[in-house]
Amino acid sequence: MEQLGIFLGALAIAFFFLGPSVFNGILFGGVVYWVVGLFAPSFAIPAGVVIGFLLFISTPNR
Repeated sequence: MEQLGIFLGALAIAFFFLGPSVFNGILFGGVVYWVVGLFAPSFAIPAGVVIGFLLFISTPNR
């Protein structure tokens, strides 16, 4: 539960500063982070960061 609170706080900050298009990439990365974290906790952070970053690059700015 503690990680969830930190994660939601980070999402709120990211949304506030970066806007919706970036937020979508971070949100998807966060979902992947959570799913991977259930099965392989040691890989969760790099996987979430990499996928979030790739989505951030591929998302056109609106």
